[in-house]
Amino acid sequence: MKKVIDFGYKIILQFMMLIFFLSLFASIFLVINRDKNYLNPVIIIIGSILYLLFLSKIYKYLINLDLNKKKKIIYIMLFIQLILLIISVSLIKSVPKVDLIHIITELNSLDKNGYILNKEYFEVYPNNRFLLMFLYFISKVIPISKNILFYIVSIISVLITTLFTYKSVNKMFDINKGVLSLIIMVLSPIFYLYVSYYYTDILMLPFVSVVIYLMLKQKDKIDDKKTIIYGVLIGILSAITYKMRAVGVFVLIAYIIYLVINNKLKIKEKLIKIMPVILSFMIGLFVINIFTNNFYKDKNNKKEFPIYHWIMMGFNSESFGYYTQKDYELSYSKKNIEERKAFNKSEIKKRIDNLGVKGTTKLLLFKIYTIWSKGDYSYQKYISLVKDYNFSYKYLAEDKNLPINYLLQVSKTSVLLLAFLAVIKLMKQKEKSFILIALFGAVIFYLLWEVCPRYGLSFLPWLIILGSYSYDNLNFKYEDKSTFKITRVLLITLTVIIFIIHYNNYTTPVLRENILGKSKSFKRKYVSIENKKINQSIKVHDDFNEINFKLKFKDDNGFYNFKLYKDNKLIVNSNNHIVNSGYATMRFDNMMKKGNYNIELSSKNKMKAALTYKEMYDYYPEGTLKINGKKHDGDLLFEIKNRSKRPIYGKIEYVLVFLFIILLEYLILYKEKRSYEKK
Repeated sequence: MKKVIDFGYKIILQFMMLIFFLSLFASIFLVINRDKNYLNPVIIIIGSILYLLFLSKIYKYLINLDLNKKKKIIYIMLFIQLILLIISVSLIKSVPKVDLIHIITELNSLDKNGYILNKEYFEVYPNNRFLLMFLYFISKVIPISKNILFYIVSIISVLITTLFTYKSVNKMFDINKGVLSLIIMVLSPIFYLYVSYYYTDILMLPFVSVVIYLMLKQKDKIDDKKTIIYGVLIGILSAITYKMRAVGVFVLIAYIIYLVINNKLKIKEKLIKIMPVILSFMIGLFVINIFTNNFYKDKNNKKEFPIYHWIMMGFNSESFGYYTQKDYELSYSKKNIEERKAFNKSEIKKRIDNLGVKGTTKLLLFKIYTIWSKGDYSYQKYISLVKDYNFSYKYLAEDKNLPINYLLQVSKTSVLLLAFLAVIKLMKQKEKSFILIALFGAVIFYLLWEVCPRYGLSFLPWLIILGSYSYDNLNFKYEDKSTFKITRVLLITLTVIIFIIHYNNYTTPVLRENILGKSKSFKRKYVSIENKKINQSIKVHDDFNEINFKLKFKDDNGFYNFKLYKDNKLIVNSNNHIVNSGYATMRFDNMMKKGNYNIELSSKNKMKAALTYKEMYDYYPEGTLKINGKKHDGDLLFEIKNRSKRPIYGKIEYVLVFLFIILLEYLILYKEKRSYEKK
């Protein structure tokens, strides 16, 4: 039996080694940025080397510190993270996406009316019932603005995750590795970009992190009483995690497998550790379901989607395994869960048959890349619509976003490399790791399931904990001074060459379009503007020269009048003829200065203007819509752009960036040089 277990675990190690190798390769050579251009692999390699050298210096520094100073560093880093999280939610006020809008709408409805408005949504997506209940109870305990409350919950979630990642690694190894893991968490920029997106990607993290720490505490305990207490806590928190986001249960499954295959434990010890976990997990689920059923009454389970629906989407080669509205409508068209299950199974088989071996392999490889290789986790998709297009938006989602994209990718690549080295180390040591088993389960799951880059964010702390096995590799020493010299010269020389090569690309003016403001909704309505005046107030945070809005009309003879007011003063009055339905574009010869504006549309023709719904959420809170002077909910569907010839960076700006990076490289390598001089 022992040989069978060891062989099975060896297969898992080899499989994960392959997955991490493929993910590393993709993270360096196959990553595409927002403009559909590949990130430069040389820059990613240089950045990763510098990042790891920086971690190496920190680790060597930590080893020589006394315990009190290490504890001070922990408090300082957590404080730094808190400040950065607060700055992040202040700068990036992301407008919620569809799922979150449903949650917010129902929270407001429960406060005002005491009931849920859209029961159908929670019948189709029962996983969000618990999330609604969870946030509702928090909002009752802390009765403040929902947005502020959710930002606070997200910030606390990230801080708890960071703290317990440190505590877990400290428990596994020592405080030096624990503090380094904490620093890596604080230095991971993705958490600051996602903290305003308060969905289960962030909210699940603290529960899993605490569960992992409790598992590490329990697995080494000899005292039966404490073992049982830890087991009960693990089971209850795992039940909450499972209801929050089902993939969190992989840690629980992996831990039970780990205890079963652990040859060092006797059968009695295994039972004392496993049974409280399983029983409390089942009781926890039972109690949560009772609360959820009482909270959400008169539900119709026939509208639920079977798990095969998401597997069907996962094998959609046209969408590369992503969610599609078409697949949703295909499943939803079936009358009940039984019909959907039969249809989904049939469609899965059909899609795999059509793909064949080669096509299926390509799709699975792409899904591995999507979840495990992308360092940005598609954050730009979730901040593309914000309440305030302030200066930070330029550096996060517009022309100047390459540095943050490279930083995100370098951070992810470095963590992947540490995880890859950890698997090699585990292979040599023959040590069983339940974190690795949990990651194995997550990989298998997302080979089958519908995918999205942000789903990988849930596993970043797991990768960091796994990577801690290889931290000793960071405590290396150069064999001679010349090796270090060659490394330093090579890195700086390559950096200089890259900056020279890209100088013209980044400093030459070309035609660019930056979005400075827009309203958007997944629902819209069209209102006739024949003999009506539609007014939309807008606030623009930067200079602009283009406004787009969507019009429909009966024939090709559509004429409309466009007026633009600034601070109630008419500055543009234009009669326009439109040829095809779509976005009507108003371009101005001169750049309009930032400020408060009012758009007015009118027409004598049978023409309609697109308006957004405000029944669930105000996508553009800074604007007011009026029809014939009367205020209406929603907004005109519009986009405001700066469309002009300009460089990504000014020449002086580009040179300053170059000098800053060279200085950063020199500082990372400086102490190493001095240490040789002392010798």
